[in-house]
Amino acid sequence: QARCLARIEQMRSEGTTIVLVTHDTSKIERFCGRAAWLNHGHLEMVDTAITVAETYRNSLGPVNEEG
Repeated sequence: QARCLARIEQMRSEGTTIVLVTHDTSKIERFCGRAAWLNHGHLEMVDTAITVAETYRNSLGPVNEEG
């Protein structure tokens, strides 16, 4: 996995367009400048990766964090 993520980082630094399909918002924020959020096949939003990831997380409702 580390080798794969390093390769993605290398391709990104070279300006390669990457299509990353994931629910992992931290990876979206790390590897993407822009993002699209699809919800059951419908386009919800396109914006900066940080904005889309934050909006997606907020749509999930409160998260129960036990410490």
